Amino acid sequence: MTNPDAGNSGSDWFWSIIANAQGERERLRSQLLRLEEEELRDFHSEFLDLASELTCPPFDEFVEESEDGLNDVAEWVISQGRELYQSVLANPASIPHSVEGKGRQILSGVAPLVYEERFGEPLHLY
Repeated sequence: MTNPDAGNSGSDWFWSIIANAQGERERLRSQLLRLEEEELRDFHSEFLDLASELTCPPFDEFVEESEDGLNDVAEWVISQGRELYQSVLANPASIPHSVEGKGRQILSGVAPLVYEERFGEPLHLY
């Protein structure tokens, strides 16, 4: 089953940062520390936008029941890189059912931590 409504596949800039992180939170942190404030916001916003693509039908049919589980799976897929993300967009049934035990490989929380560390306030997207 393919998803004809597969939309946003992300910017080259975003995916190059994810690729350079190689699934490691500390590597991502090092890269994000070099970004300007607006770039850091853009990175986080793009991460969340891409994740939202994988938390709605038909993807939700193939993932564990909880909303947190669905978000974790979506964020894990993005953290693995563009190739896996596009593969899942093209074939929703290929999305992992769960990412139990793989939480350290989820990169989604790094940008808000870096933002707060650098700018002294929580990262709020407007």
